[in-house]
Amino acid sequence: QGALLLPALDLRERFPWLTKTVEELRALAMKLDVSLPAVLLAAVGRLVSVGQVVVGVDSLENLRDNVAAWQSAQRVAEHLPDLAPYAEPSEERVLPSRWRR
Repeated sequence: QGALLLPALDLRERFPWLTKTVEELRALAMKLDVSLPAVLLAAVGRLVSVGQVVVGVDSLENLRDNVAAWQSAQRVAEHLPDLAPYAEPSEERVLPSRWRR
């Protein structure tokens, strides 16, 4: 979700409960020498329950970034630790339609 990619200040302000998780995922991305979107795509892509990953694009630059992230994700997927501890069961937190504006 887009909340995971917000700048740190916006994240702390809008989703304080998510800050620690994102900081840890960013540290993991740095350790693996890839972007945070690459880690997130790799995590989703290796889920058995996911048949396809659909990503939105709003510009040519965004498309290039997404392709690069996907290519990196393929490279690091097997090196990801178990990300189950980061799972968020609350629909209030996961579904953008439920977020307070």
